Amino acid sequence: MTIELEDIRVNCILGDLPEERERLQSIRVDLTLTLESTSLLSDDLADTIDYAQIVSRVQAVLKESKCRLLERATYLVLETVFQWPQVQRVRVKVQKFHSLPGLSSASVALEKSREELTDLFSGVTELAGIETIARGIAIVDGKVLLCRPKGGHRSYLPGGHIEFGECGREALIREMKEECGLDVQVTEFRGVVENQFLQKGSLHTEINLVYNMRVPTDKVQACEDWIEFEWVLLDQLKDANLLPEVFADGQKLASQARFEV
Repeated sequence: MTIELEDIRVNCILGDLPEERERLQSIRVDLTLTLESTSLLSDDLADTIDYAQIVSRVQAVLKESKCRLLERATYLVLETVFQWPQVQRVRVKVQKFHSLPGLSSASVALEKSREELTDLFSGVTELAGIETIARGIAIVDGKVLLCRPKGGHRSYLPGGHIEFGECGREALIREMKEECGLDVQVTEFRGVVENQFLQKGSLHTEINLVYNMRVPTDKVQACEDWIEFEWVLLDQLKDANLLPEVFADGQKLASQARFEV
C-alpha cells in the first residue's frame, strides 16, 4: 500500500549563506510511503500510521536541525519517517524556493527502503569517534587567516588532524607545510574547543587544540586542489561562516583570551 502526503509546509532555517542563517524560509516536503499490505485488512489506526503525527514530526525535525544543506534536510526527513515501523519504503522530496537569483526553486529527492538505509550506514560506526585537531590563529594587520573548501561557504582556522605520536604544535607545523608550503612558528597555546557535528548520520566529537602562530608572509597559497586560504577582517568574521562558531569573535581572537569550551 502506498500513501502520499503532499505539500507539507514548514517555516525553518535552511541554507549555507549568511543571510539564509538569519531568516525563515518556506519549505515544501512531499512524502510517498510504502506500508505492509496487511494494513489494508484493518480499520484500526494502530495498524497503519497517523498522518498528523508524521507531519508534525517532520516539521519539528526541520525546525530543530537548521540544516545548511538541502541534501542533509532530505536525509533527516527520510530517517524520521522510518521511525514508524509499518513504513517499509520512503520517497522524500524537499523543496526550497527562490534560493538564488533567477532560480524559482531547488529540490532534492531521495528514495530508500528500510533495508537500503541500514546497508547505507552499516559501516559508519567505524568513522564515528573523537577527532583531535590542531588549529592556528594567524593575525596580520587586523586580518585573520582562514581556510575553506573551494566553492564552499564554511571556513575554518587553518590546521588539521594530529597524527599518532605528534604533539599539537608539531601537527600544526606539519599541516601548514603540507597545505600551503609555509614554515610557520607556533607560539602561545590558546585553549581547547570541543565541537560536535553530524557526519553521515553519526554524531562526531572534535577536540580542537588552538595556538597562536606566525606566518612568514601574507601571501598564502594552497598546495592542495580542494582548499583555499583567505585573510578576513576581524570585524567581519560573522560573515565568514567560521566554524566552530566560538572562533567568530574577532575581539577574542585578537586578544590573548583563552578558549575553553
